[in-house]
Parts: sequence; structure tokens; C-alpha cells
Amino acid sequence: MRWPNRKKKNPSGGSDKDWFVLRFKRPGFTIGVAPYVGERPVPLKYFPAIWS
Repeated sequence: MRWPNRKKKNPSGGSDKDWFVLRFKRPGFTIGVAPYVGERPVPLKYFPAIWS
């Protein structure tokens, strides 16, 4: 599957769920295991605790 080459003023990444739903035409779920930090990416400082 190829993604269209669209440029946005403020681009953001998609998720594996988005790819899965588009590719397989089935429901997809993403399980969040990080602490809630608001509507923004989780800071990398949380990675060691999440990983363990």
C-alpha cells in the first residue's frame, strides 16, 4: 500500500492502527501503556518505566 504524498502545514504521524484498518479493512486497536500526559506525544523520559 502506498501513502499519498501530501504536505501539510503541521504534519503529524499516523499510527499502526491507521495502517492496519486501511490495509486489512478490519477494526484495529491501539493499547496505551504510558501515563496520560495530555493530547501530545508521551515524552521519552517515560520509556524506561514503560518498557519494564
